[in-house]
Amino acid sequence: MKFIKKHFKWILPLMTLMILAALFMLPRGYTSPIKDASGNTLPNSVASLEKVKIGGVDQWLLIRGQNKDNPVLLFLHGGPGTSEMAFVKHFNADLEKYFVVVNWDQRGAGKSFFSSSPKDSFNLEQYISDTHEVAELLKKRFHKEKIYLLGHSWGSFLGMSTIHRYPESFIAYIGTGQCSDGPESEEDGYRFVIEAAENTNNQKALKELRAIGYPENGSYEGGHSSTEVQRKWNMEFGGFVYGKRNANDILKYALFAKEYHLKDLLSYVLIEHNSIGELIDHTRFSEKIPEVKVPVYFLLGRYDHCTSSAVAEKYFQKLKAPRKELVWFEKSAHSPCFEESEKFNNVLISQVLKETDPVK
Repeated sequence: MKFIKKHFKWILPLMTLMILAALFMLPRGYTSPIKDASGNTLPNSVASLEKVKIGGVDQWLLIRGQNKDNPVLLFLHGGPGTSEMAFVKHFNADLEKYFVVVNWDQRGAGKSFFSSSPKDSFNLEQYISDTHEVAELLKKRFHKEKIYLLGHSWGSFLGMSTIHRYPESFIAYIGTGQCSDGPESEEDGYRFVIEAAENTNNQKALKELRAIGYPENGSYEGGHSSTEVQRKWNMEFGGFVYGKRNANDILKYALFAKEYHLKDLLSYVLIEHNSIGELIDHTRFSEKIPEVKVPVYFLLGRYDHCTSSAVAEKYFQKLKAPRKELVWFEKSAHSPCFEESEKFNNVLISQVLKETDPVK
């Protein structure tokens, strides 16, 4: 211990260098085949990492399933711009037994970050069009009339918008970290961090939060920089990840994912905020989407103060749908799919699939 303390200044850079060297040496840019207990590739499985043309630009799909005849589940990641390919593969691998699980890096995210997308294409209409195009591609490839759609965080905003526009393409929708009412959610998040700061007597937090002021219609007077202050303390006080864990407990899985080249990881650093985020902040789904034509499942973390689960519950109660179910996750905040993955996977397999699979 004394040795480490004495030489910490050069040990830390050395360890960082060793980790980076290990990352460079890892083979990358592929996904492993799905094998049985004897190490043989399952004969009817699919494990594909591929570039496809969506909305006129190159975008990437990770497709994995033990049986390509199973129902297709398209996962819409958060952000906008935050690939979750590695996390879904790690935390939700059990779904591959019952679904063909498709992770799509949307334009401007992950493996699709460096595609030549025109800047004016980063708008909701384009993202909805892209989602529908991916769904139609998957329906044709796997000979399905409809598929399942799962949206996390920003993906839940995109997911609800897409099923509202194209209900005929989807069996059911699953939303987690569900967007619902931007202004009310932002107010909930601000109240949460102020109360947490007061309860812990965190003077630094109180000073910064009082400086940005209460949000009006989902926005702060200081703009995006003020929003980032609220998000920082929301993360610190457990409104993003439940309990004493932090986002790094999840993010670390991206570093060693075979599917990512090192340049793909740069997207986490180089992400640019765009007008899509402002749209989320100001949208009220109770007014914009009061009714949908497909079954809806909200899987909500009890302690989510990012896209407030309390506000999402209020929207759920008003929403009209052919079937709707709400499942609470008592040890989760914004990401039940990763924070309580075993329960999350079980809900999809034992409840959603059982209740809605058209060929069961």
